[in-house]
Amino acid sequence: MTSRPPPANPLNEHVGVVASIHTQAENKRDRHQRLVEVVTAELGHPCTIYILLILVLVWGLANAIVAGSGWAPWDAPPFHWLQGILGLYAAVVSTMVLVTQTRQQRHS
Repeated sequence: MTSRPPPANPLNEHVGVVASIHTQAENKRDRHQRLVEVVTAELGHPCTIYILLILVLVWGLANAIVAGSGWAPWDAPPFHWLQGILGLYAAVVSTMVLVTQTRQQRHS
């Protein structure tokens, strides 16, 4: 009596095809797309919020200390330079997220 191999599971075949398509799409990303996605993933951690809040707090405190010592602060309240930097940061991050989402949407 010869033993037969078990019948092929169609689900495993489909999973393999989907994984192959996913791998091909990932390999087609150029270096700019990879960089944007790496940076977007790093900025997506909760730690980023804490770092950003700490930097804003340090900026305000440093300006207050400089002003309190009699020197002219580099960015007196209402902190126009800080607002500009945060606005640029927001524009860059939101654009990177949109670029990543657009590629993922195309892929799906």
